[in-house]
Amino acid sequence: MLLSLLAKASTRTAFAWLLIFSGIAAALWPIPATYRHGNEVVWIDSDTKWIFDSPDGLDRQILAKVNGAIGRARSKVLTNQLVPWKLRPHGEDFDPDLTGRRHSTIKRVVIQQLKKDESKTPDYGEQDESYQLHISGTGGVEVAEIAPAELTALYTKYGKGLSVFIIANHSDGILHALTTLHQLFYQHSGNPLAIYTPLAPVVIKDAPRFAHRGLNLDVARQWYPKEAILKVLEGMAWNKLNRFHFHVTDSQSWPLEVPALPELATKGAYFRGLTYSTKDIQDIYQYAADRGIQVIMEIDMPGHTSSIGHAYPELITGQNSQPLWTQVAAQPPSGHLKLNNKAVDDFLTKLFNDLVPRLTKYSKYFHTGGDEVNKNIYLLDPGINSNQTSVIKPHLQKFIEHAHALVRKNGASPVVWEEMVVEWGLDLPKDVIVQTWLGDESVKTAASKGHRVIAGTYQYWYLDCGNGQWLDFTGQQGFPYNDWCGPKKSWRLIYTYDPTQGLTPAEAALVLGGEVHLWSEQIDAHSLDSTLWPRASAAAEVLWSGRTTQDGKNRTFAEASPRLAEVRERMVGWRIEAAPVMQLWCHQHEGDCEMPGQ
Repeated sequence: MLLSLLAKASTRTAFAWLLIFSGIAAALWPIPATYRHGNEVVWIDSDTKWIFDSPDGLDRQILAKVNGAIGRARSKVLTNQLVPWKLRPHGEDFDPDLTGRRHSTIKRVVIQQLKKDESKTPDYGEQDESYQLHISGTGGVEVAEIAPAELTALYTKYGKGLSVFIIANHSDGILHALTTLHQLFYQHSGNPLAIYTPLAPVVIKDAPRFAHRGLNLDVARQWYPKEAILKVLEGMAWNKLNRFHFHVTDSQSWPLEVPALPELATKGAYFRGLTYSTKDIQDIYQYAADRGIQVIMEIDMPGHTSSIGHAYPELITGQNSQPLWTQVAAQPPSGHLKLNNKAVDDFLTKLFNDLVPRLTKYSKYFHTGGDEVNKNIYLLDPGINSNQTSVIKPHLQKFIEHAHALVRKNGASPVVWEEMVVEWGLDLPKDVIVQTWLGDESVKTAASKGHRVIAGTYQYWYLDCGNGQWLDFTGQQGFPYNDWCGPKKSWRLIYTYDPTQGLTPAEAALVLGGEVHLWSEQIDAHSLDSTLWPRASAAAEVLWSGRTTQDGKNRTFAEASPRLAEVRERMVGWRIEAAPVMQLWCHQHEGDCEMPGQ
């Protein structure tokens, strides 16, 4: 057992290890590694003191990060809480008695960070996101086993009255603990100021299964205002996702302002003003950092670069080849950066020397793309004049080496799509992280070559699939107009994916985690919330908690759906328009919507 808690005064509080299969006991998403609770009601109000107990010499930015998170958590706990009527049996009087609150109200929330953060942009091996969370009952709490020194010291310092104690080594653990704390509380239906948890005492010890828990958003095929991106980051934080893959440019548009190359955005954006300024980028990165999220920007290359041709047509081969674009591109408009071309090399030097140094304050990683490089398009490139792999590959190797040298020179580590390693077989240093999307075999291949891997196959984790074709067809051509990766990936399918499935232990150790992907051919800021959530939440639990329980059993839909439904209701309360999990009747009649076994 992680902790042994004893009610000091009486046995009125039932307190035992729970299997967490249903109902109010199972409200947390993602599910913690260890979760123990009782059934006593305690309250929290505006008189409850929130105290940050920080280590000496804590960096001012980290101090501001934690204090900001505490302020947001306090506000959400006290003023933006859930009345859980949708998630209780029909007709049940679930509200606790309002009398006697004065004697069962939490006096203080103490948040203790034990160590100074070693870096504001930690590498995967450096980031400690673990935390402990303790809510005492009215009888008090005694510590018997783990970490008695830290907890005993807190009780000695602050007293043994009704308290919440959060303990984490570093700031990101505190942020995650505050997210968990919010999910433990509810609003009384008869009094908006009466906030309670019916689960005291509570003991949680938690840490993520994977270091990289990501979401990839394509903001080039449609225009997304900065506010929409910040809203995505907010949803990610509440689901304990920690990497935002910012696919900021593509063939269709270049909305990113680059001061050294101003015409890229003025000519490559969809319309004047539909660009991300350097201030916008700083705001996005800082907003993410304040929520424990690192942003990984992607400039896809050498393919998916037609938008560069609006400003620099001399750098692009096969620019918008019509009508037979299908011969030289995955989708219109066609266009790749030329290979074996000094002007392209000079362009990349100017681009990366401007862009990357502005980002490394916030993130250690930069994505250089590399997917869907079309061989035929290099028949049109005078420096290559061939569609043979043996001819193209040496020049592609030099192109990527040049790009990655610039990334490293400016303080970042490179990320590429799987094709660079799996399809083209480029010889890349082992510090290059490989992102896979075409299936489990690609994960295995990249890991077997010694690369760290970010998984997220289209068969499970592409959130844009299932909307049908977006291309226009003539007559019955293409009927019934399904898209290439349909059907739609339901949260249940997403929930079944394990990024390490089919790997040896050595290969699995190289899997950093995974990402869900949202490509924007038919999705924009207006449909974003309901497309992402709560399906991305399903991936978030897989990445935080693992696909299986501690005893190796797969988590069931019947156990997960009530918890996912609750976090969905909380997101709606946070103005994130997440889609329903199932019909409301099922939530009020738990267990009655299970398909009978065969």
